[in-house]
Amino acid sequence: ALCKQAKRPEEAAQHYLCCIKKNPYMWEAFEKKKRSRIANDERILIGLDEEKKWSKVPREEKTTTNVENEVAEALQKTTLSPQINLELDKIDDTDLKSDNNEFLHLLKQLAKGYGYLSQYECAKAIEAFSELPPSQNNTAWVQSHTAKAHFEMVNYPVKARQLEPYRLEDMELYSTTLWHLRKDTALSALAHELIEFERRSPQTWCAVGNCFSRQQEHDVALKCFRRAIQLDQSFTYAHTLSGHEKKLQDGDENQPKSCSSYVLLGEVEEARALYDRACQVTPQTPLAIFKKAKSLYRDKQYKDALEELEKLKKTVPNEPKVYFLMAKIHKAMGERTKATQNFTLALNLDPKMMHIVKNAIEQCC
Repeated sequence: ALCKQAKRPEEAAQHYLCCIKKNPYMWEAFEKKKRSRIANDERILIGLDEEKKWSKVPREEKTTTNVENEVAEALQKTTLSPQINLELDKIDDTDLKSDNNEFLHLLKQLAKGYGYLSQYECAKAIEAFSELPPSQNNTAWVQSHTAKAHFEMVNYPVKARQLEPYRLEDMELYSTTLWHLRKDTALSALAHELIEFERRSPQTWCAVGNCFSRQQEHDVALKCFRRAIQLDQSFTYAHTLSGHEKKLQDGDENQPKSCSSYVLLGEVEEARALYDRACQVTPQTPLAIFKKAKSLYRDKQYKDALEELEKLKKTVPNEPKVYFLMAKIHKAMGERTKATQNFTLALNLDPKMMHIVKNAIEQCC
């Protein structure tokens, strides 16, 4: 913790690893180790670390870490002190080993999911969490981290709050989810509940800020996010929301253009270059790939757009928007049969798209 505060994340990660080796049941050490590593990666990538350049630390080397082996190596080195061994002499050795192995296996599975999530390999994280026994899968912690993975994949399930109505952790992400879904009533209710429950929590003020942001009251929202930073300066998500809100408040005149801005201005090549960069930095992010494919479609580069969408199908095979866009591309290419097939797949995955898909299919016929 001291190394982390001194901005020496590499040393902090090594100390956390030593904790895991000495006590494999110390989950907090593993969790903080993964957080410190990701935080350091991000500092290098955005150029905050003057002694290093992001090009010296290839992203591929970071993302190809074998999480399972790293966890297994630490968990297998478990020892009990002589005093504890004496106290356990009367316990059946077979039962003890069985219980111990079962618990270590559970920790290993949790660590796999958390490790994948920290590397933004969301599909693998969801798969790892889904393999947990029901007693663990139906806990707020697992559901919250599963929701985080879906959040990164632009999918918004919310179950953690149902399991723990007074949960504060991750409520800032839940409020952002409601913001994106435009559920103003639910967001307002969440903000009021958190204020009544714990006023001195950064998560609370992030939720309140998101509520005001949805009402276009950007000045008040920014004050709420700054209040969250005052309560906990290390709460990075409050800084993120504050930056977004400040941009909305000041306008875009003096701000760098986003990918979407370039597309709206007709500067397709500039937009595509930014999408390519986003895919290089976080190759597992489906949203960047989807928007790149969409820009290719608008530029009538249909074959290239289909190639990107085929890659995306492997990451998010159940995303209806992918199939809908593929159908539109096939329709533009005059391939009516393939277009109808993909429209049907999109409709099967999301029945709410019935009106849009129905109109599109009728235009194909």
